[in-house]
Amino acid sequence: MNRRLEPLTQQVRARLGKHLLLDTTHAQLFFEDEHHPWRAIPRDALRVPLTGPPVADPVDGHWWTIELGGTRRTHAVRAWDRPPPDCPELTGVLVIHHDAADQWLEEEQPVPGMPKNPYHRVDVLPASRHIEIRVHGELLATTRRPTLVVETGLPPRWYIPPGDIHWDRLTPNPRRTVCQYKGTAHYWTIDHTHPPLLVWSYPEPLPETAALAGLVSILDDDPGVDLRELAG
Repeated sequence: MNRRLEPLTQQVRARLGKHLLLDTTHAQLFFEDEHHPWRAIPRDALRVPLTGPPVADPVDGHWWTIELGGTRRTHAVRAWDRPPPDCPELTGVLVIHHDAADQWLEEEQPVPGMPKNPYHRVDVLPASRHIEIRVHGELLATTRRPTLVVETGLPPRWYIPPGDIHWDRLTPNPRRTVCQYKGTAHYWTIDHTHPPLLVWSYPEPLPETAALAGLVSILDDDPGVDLRELAG
């Protein structure tokens, strides 16, 4: 695809520790592919200087280090000495890695680190199908009130109400992951599985996927997992 920049309407701010790292009403999304855009800002919106040594990006430009309030982040900001021929709009623009900041704000709303792709959809669909999940032959869940999540570029996933899960088979797992569309996922390990199989839930999902709160899902494409729809 042709790389491109698309303007954002919202004010974008970022903090590193207690310090304001950047603040702009002229942020953009930088697309190098159709799936995962980066935040791009004018050079004067960054509140700290870039420090080296720079690290060359595999495509072009260089990644620079930043330091603020005693915190140092490497591979934080991508910049170009000359704009690439396929995207001259990168003149005077910095691309910010989402891990460069501890907190991102769009207007006054805290958001997960990675920016959302405006062409990405997440549909949360309550259903009435009879779904059963077995792991290595043992029943993990059965429900007539599942929720189907259909998400751009990902396999569809079934989410199960917590009351229909056999919790005695699960052990809390400290793993946490963040989705910019759904929020922070909490995990459990399914007992007596080798390698360990996980289920996850979003206890406090983002507003646009609020219907997922507390529901539980599993990677049903794992060979040890048998997720099937039952008749009736």
